[in-house]
Amino acid sequence: MTERRRTHISVAGLRARGWTPRMVRRLLGEPDLLCPHPSVRSAPPLRLYAVERVEAAERGDAFRAVSAAAARRSARSWTAVRRGSREPPGRWAAGEKSVVAAGGTADGQDVVHRPPEESP
Repeated sequence: MTERRRTHISVAGLRARGWTPRMVRRLLGEPDLLCPHPSVRSAPPLRLYAVERVEAAERGDAFRAVSAAAARRSARSWTAVRRGSREPPGRWAAGEKSVVAAGGTADGQDVVHRPPEESP
């Protein structure tokens, strides 16, 4: 039995290898091959990248640097999620809180940020 070697990798395959969409755009650029989606005719075409080009990019210093930065961002995000972090944005650091303005809605429309009132 002969082994078939893949010649192209899809974006989903790149994601499985640890690539982010930004890394794909930055390091690989335009796809080597566009082909119709096999299941959904109205879907955008599949973007396929040559295996040799992907492997060459993965061996490069630029990939290692960008990959390490992406891993750090991902780790920070997961840490915040596990911690249940609901830390307010920097502008609330001084003790401001959200107050729904008169006639406003609780879904974020007409929200006014006011500092907390001083206690006597």
